[in-house]
This record gives sequence, structure tokens and C-alpha cells, in this order.
Amino acid sequence: MVYLTKTNKGVRLSLTLTAIVLFSVCAAFALNTFVGYQTQKKSLTDNTLEMNSITAKELSRTTQTMIESMQETMKTAAQFFSSAELGSDNAIRQLDFLRNTVPYFNSVAIADANGVIRSTSPSTLHLVGEKLNSAQAQQALQTKKPLISEPYRAITGRLIVMVSHPIYDPDGEYRGFIAGTIYLQEENVFQKILGNQSKNRSGSYFYVVDAKGNLLYHPDRERLGENVASNPVVRELMNGKSGHMAVVNTKNVPFIAGFSLVAKVGWGIVSQTPQSYIAESVQHLVTRMAILSAPMLALLLALVIWFSLRLSAPLNRLAQLASRYNRGEAIPV
Repeated sequence: MVYLTKTNKGVRLSLTLTAIVLFSVCAAFALNTFVGYQTQKKSLTDNTLEMNSITAKELSRTTQTMIESMQETMKTAAQFFSSAELGSDNAIRQLDFLRNTVPYFNSVAIADANGVIRSTSPSTLHLVGEKLNSAQAQQALQTKKPLISEPYRAITGRLIVMVSHPIYDPDGEYRGFIAGTIYLQEENVFQKILGNQSKNRSGSYFYVVDAKGNLLYHPDRERLGENVASNPVVRELMNGKSGHMAVVNTKNVPFIAGFSLVAKVGWGIVSQTPQSYIAESVQHLVTRMAILSAPMLALLLALVIWFSLRLSAPLNRLAQLASRYNRGEAIPV
């Protein structure tokens, strides 16, 4: 019975030392893992924000160049039609030439000072003689200035953006306007210049909004023309700002986004990445690090337990001798 008691005390001492060391090692490992997770998450978030900002800036430069080229094309065409017959066969040939050589517009049309369409390309639109009554067409007629419209439903039923320029005769008399249209829900210049976005592993994508927050370009064509002015990033763009920020979009999905203003027309480009991708990437990285370090940790724990047992053995021996001495037993020298 005395032997069992002594043995139990020794075992308890060994287990106590082992538990303390084991707890210390595991706590240090957990703390390092937590700190590593937070550090990696911040680093990846910052890098992704920076990359999205760079992407948005580059796309805004591309878009601005494209818009300037569109407007210059319309200006040159308007100068040509300043003295030409707006509804002649020659006018139609010139419109066909313009549409086929300049990759910006799905269709081109000329309307006179009363808003009546005089020529179109392609001619298959069958709109000659139709009067334009849309708010966007009326704005072009009333202001008599170069305009880029917000998205709207045209007389054909298509969702379009119209780029127009007034036509004046050599005496400065207003004759009407020439307009190039972009079909937002069909193959268009945005897809040609900005590219067709396909799904990627990160879930990142970019989109284009006009000055009022209407979607001009988006991977989901069903959303084109939708107003997303309630999005905090879009509000920043509407206020003339560029930058980057974390945001919850209009679909209640958290993103980290970079955004840049197209100063020429007040449009905005947003490039964004789901926050879930950041969390999943960091979790995958930390898990991989933990798996790789597990064998080393197991070896370290085994060594720690072995050393703790070796270190506790003399203490166990001393405790046994002290107990025997207190009971008056003979202690071997």
C-alpha cells in the first residue's frame, strides 16, 4: 500500500509537469496561429485592395480614351453632314461606312431638327420617318450640345446608351443631330474594349456605372440599366471621388473594392473581390501551415514529455526517500 501511494505521488508529479509543458506549447502554437491568421488576412486584404484600385484606374483610363474617341468620331461625322442631304443615299452610305469602320456603335442614325429620323445604319432598323420622343432624344434636341445619355429603352425596345452630336449648317443653323447607339444587352464596345468577364477563382469582377449610378457594364447582363446609387462605392463615385474601401453591395454581399472616376463624363469603374475569398484563402493558408508543422509539433511534444519524465524522476525519488525518513524507515546509503 505504501508503494502504491508513493508511485501515485510520483505519477501525479510527472503528469503535472507534463500538463504544464503541454499547455504552454499548445498555447504558444494557438497564439502564433491566431497572430499569423490576422497578419495574413490584413496583408492579403491590403494587397487585394491595392490591386483592385490599380485595375479600376487602368480601366477608367481605357474607358475615358474610348469615350473621347467616340465623341471625336461623332463630331467629325456631324461636320460632314453640315451641308449634306440628311436623308440621301449618300448619307446612308456614309453612315454604313462609319458604323463598319469605327468599332464603337451598334447603330448610327441622323435625326432632323424636329426629331424625325432621316437616315439609319443598319437600314434594317426601319426607323426612317419615325419621330423620337424619348427624354434623351428631346434633351439632345433642346440643348443642341454633344451628349452621352444614361441607359434608356429606345424606340426599338433595346436598352441603349446614345452618344450624340449636333449638326449645324455652314451658316450656323441647327439641322438636327447624329447619334451612335450602344446596345447594352448585346455584343457591344464595352465587351470589345473591356473584355467579356468570365468567372474566376476569386470571384472578382468589375462593372461600369454612369453619373447617376446606372449600370452600363456588368457580368450579369440582366442587371444592365439597374440603378445602384445606394451602393456606398457608387455614391463615392457620384461625389467625384476615387479610392478603395470595404463595402456591402446592393445584394448584401461584402466586398473589398477599388473604384476610379472617368472624369470626362462622370462615369465610374468599380473592381471588387468578395471578402469571403480573403477569409477562405487565409484559412486555407493557415490550415496548410498547421498541417505542415503538425509532425514537428508532435515530435516536440514527445521530446518535452520525455524530458519532463526524466527531470521529474529525481524529484520522485527524493519524495519517496523523504516519506520513508518521516516514517522512521531505514534509508539505504
